[in-house]
Amino acid sequence: MRKKIIYLISWNYTPHNGVVNKIFDQLNIWNKDSEIILIWLEGSRKKIVFEHIINFKFYIFNVRYNFLQYNNIINLVNDINPDFIYVRYPFFHPLLYLICNNKKTILEINTLEKREMLINLKNNKNPKFFLNFLIFILSRKKYLKSAKLLFFVTNELMNHPDYFIYKKKYFIPNSINLNSRLDIKRVNLSGRINLLFIGTEGHIWHGIDKLLKLAEQTLMYDYHIVGINGISNKNIFYYGKQDSTQIYDLMKKINICIGSLSMSSLGLTEACPLKTREYIASGFPIVIGYNDSAFLNEDILPFWVHKINIDDFKLNNFTMFCEKYRNYIIDISDKKKFVSSYKFEKNRIDLINEI
Repeated sequence: MRKKIIYLISWNYTPHNGVVNKIFDQLNIWNKDSEIILIWLEGSRKKIVFEHIINFKFYIFNVRYNFLQYNNIINLVNDINPDFIYVRYPFFHPLLYLICNNKKTILEINTLEKREMLINLKNNKNPKFFLNFLIFILSRKKYLKSAKLLFFVTNELMNHPDYFIYKKKYFIPNSINLNSRLDIKRVNLSGRINLLFIGTEGHIWHGIDKLLKLAEQTLMYDYHIVGINGISNKNIFYYGKQDSTQIYDLMKKINICIGSLSMSSLGLTEACPLKTREYIASGFPIVIGYNDSAFLNEDILPFWVHKINIDDFKLNNFTMFCEKYRNYIIDISDKKKFVSSYKFEKNRIDLINEI
């Protein structure tokens, strides 16, 4: 019998954002074996229209400064009477605890939420955020222990001391729907090598400081930085926030893409960023500063992956990689093996249906 699953997400919708794409990729796969109902809690005041192929029911609630909506959401959840509520764990949003109260929940954990919450607390002096932090600390253990399953996006997260006491847990990495992605990588035999870095303001684990250090040591290459504001100079170009069309246009002149470079700031060595999956799905060789979950079972990294440590940087190895693979396009067989959402999400929904 098909399970009825509510997917509950509190997120400000941006068309074709990496997180947004992952959610819709997941749900379209799950809906083949289960009945999926998406409840989207929009934190902005804008009216949103989903720009994705959707084969399931969905509800959108604008909840910013409108706490009465939560009563409507609770009533809706009770009317639906799901077998499970699946939550992309929103450690910063304690009101969701009320929605999930006395319901069978499944949580997806994407970060060391206590560590990240403390980092955010240092940078956010808003009393409301401090109140959220207190509620989070007081309720976190009970909320996690009540879950029927915990899904972690990395093996390191699953085995971290923060989660030792929780038994029902699985590691399933982030992935991407290859059917909706095209090769963007172009062969550019001449000219300077162009590298792309997509980051977010304030996310220290992205390692923008380390990227700038790398650029200073390789003035013969051009670095294009999206999602972060700054002053462009001779080989560093800032673009700020860009939509997917603008990013795809920029990618047409890119040779190699760069992933996060400072996961150590979160006390982590392993990650599986969605942006790295976008790079791979689009055909680009990658430079990363962490152990990627996609390659944990490999004796050696794929040749189109270069791992670097900016604090112990070997310039010759980096430049040799860039020169050798500037025109390489990742093969479809490697994309399917390492980042295809179908096999990972089919495994996830099978585990849910076994409960």
